[in-house]
Parts: sequence; C-alpha cells; structure tokens
Amino acid sequence: MTMTPEERAAASQERVNAARHLSPSDFSLWKHYEDRADQLGGELWTVGSWLSALIGGTLALPFVAGFITTGKAYPYLGVPNRVGVGVVSIFGLVLCWYAYEATHDVREHIESNWRKAGFVLNGSWQADWSGRKGHGWNALMAIGWLAAVAFFTMIVGAALWPT
Repeated sequence: MTMTPEERAAASQERVNAARHLSPSDFSLWKHYEDRADQLGGELWTVGSWLSALIGGTLALPFVAGFITTGKAYPYLGVPNRVGVGVVSIFGLVLCWYAYEATHDVREHIESNWRKAGFVLNGSWQADWSGRKGHGWNALMAIGWLAAVAFFTMIVGAALWPT
C-alpha cells in the first residue's frame, strides 16, 4: 500500500509526537532501534548494489567470452558454445537466488528493528516499508528478477537456437 504525501506527513508527525512523550531511557532505546534500522538500510543498498554488479558482469560474460556471437545477417546471434552459455546461465541463476536471500536477510533485520522501535514508541508491532527504504528494495528486486529472466532466456536460447 502506497501512502500519499499527506498520509506520510501525518504518520511522521504522529511518530514525532509519540517520541516527545517517551522517558529518556525509552527514547534511547527507540533511537537505538531506529538508528540500527537506518544503518542496515545502507547495508541493504551496499550489498544489493555489489551483488547486482556481479550479476551484470555474469550476464555479460557469454558475450565477452565469445559463447554468444553477433552477426549482421539473420539470425543475428550465434551460440558456438552452448555448454558455456548453460554453465554461465546456471551460475547466474544461483547468483540471483543468493542475492535475493542475502538482501532478504538484511530486509528482515531492518523490519525487526522497525518493529522494536515501533513497540517502544507506541506499542505497535508493525514494520511499514512505504516511504521508508521501500524504493531501494523494489529496485533491487526488479534488477534481480530481470536478470533471472535473462539467464533463463539464455539457457533456453542456447538449447533451442539454430546452429
């Protein structure tokens, strides 16, 4: 669910008002969990961008290594090394799966810290991604899924492409 700018502002004001009424020890605890979630948000982007770069390099490998060649006439692509394309594609699919698991683990830690901070703040045990690091998560998932589709397409193409 996406929040409108007005809803985001109202939710932010509610959090600030709730933080004003916390005791100093509760405020320190709330701040600890919020700061930890922010740190992990940076880590999510760092881990995700490094893994995305590695996935991008793996996608380029069949072309750079000459496993897939380009031509000026139909069929425009050649697959002189089908086994090489298959191996690289399977490695790429495993790498996409690993990237998802790694980023999902960081996401779960962020949500855990948000839930704890919310519980200290107002007794709510919820984590809301709308407007809070959600755009980075969505971008990483789009990159990962598109890469997985590309690797799958390379496997199918290597198997079925005319010689």
